[in-house]
Amino acid sequence: MDLNGKYRANITADEELRIAGAFKDGEQVVVEPLSYDLLYPDSLESGRIIQLAQHLFALYSCLKTVENEIMKYCIFNPSCHILIFLLSSPKPPSTNEPGCPRVFGKILNSETNQTGQLEFKKLRKEHWQVAGQTINYLNLIFDATLDGINVLAKVLLRPYGNDVHVHLAAQNMAPQLYGTSIVHGVARVAVMQLLEDGWITLFDYRHNWHRNGIQEEPKIRLLKRLEEILECLESGGMVHGDFRMANIMLKIGEEEKAVLIDFDWAGEAGKVKYPVTRSDDLGYPGEPGGPISAGDDRQYFETWRNELNSTVDPQ
Repeated sequence: MDLNGKYRANITADEELRIAGAFKDGEQVVVEPLSYDLLYPDSLESGRIIQLAQHLFALYSCLKTVENEIMKYCIFNPSCHILIFLLSSPKPPSTNEPGCPRVFGKILNSETNQTGQLEFKKLRKEHWQVAGQTINYLNLIFDATLDGINVLAKVLLRPYGNDVHVHLAAQNMAPQLYGTSIVHGVARVAVMQLLEDGWITLFDYRHNWHRNGIQEEPKIRLLKRLEEILECLESGGMVHGDFRMANIMLKIGEEEKAVLIDFDWAGEAGKVKYPVTRSDDLGYPGEPGGPISAGDDRQYFETWRNELNSTVDPQ
């Protein structure tokens, strides 16, 4: 239930299962996940049934609590109607930015091992270039602050590759991971270092060198860096799973410091799985819903490595 007395729960099931809540924040209705995406090809997977039962029980318990509070109020106010109660009961002013999640607030800071205060600022608007056209889309990535420090907060719809992220960050091959939310039983949020102005994706960088002319030396430094990142993953028995240009960030002139981002699919090689809903149009190795094997990252890298040396401007 939100500050205006509105609560909605939506349950959908097919190959995926997600439970979400809709909150009216005074300006717009915000739908945010209250559970992971449960990606099981078998709809009778026992783990998914148990988690669904837990969420339904939690929803039932919340509704009973609200019902009990209304009954208590009406006992002491016999003339009270439930609608009057909902409209007249005092509500504290909302401190949430419009369009931002409200179920996350406390973060366990992995650096200090202390609880920090997370405040969402705004939803990021991303874009892709497809067939020469710019496609805008909304992702669950937000500008935020953690104890007053500017950070990036990403709402997670499946378990996150914390270990892989931390492993690469320790080698300065990924942004620092500050921690994850500690709200149990719901989708989580990962809070990480905000890459300031000047950082661009490798996808955009490749466009830049066709427009502005990038010398051969930066390309050599970049390829060497990508090899180092792959070797770091392989030496730890880890996989990223989505090793593409859009998930590599760098600064022009500092190609040897490129970093890897987006660890949603990452984990131990052979144990983590590709999403059932991944796009086969991008040429990923393996099968949707199948294991991400050791060597998949390198195999996928080889499918676009030659594009870095192409003289044709990508569309």
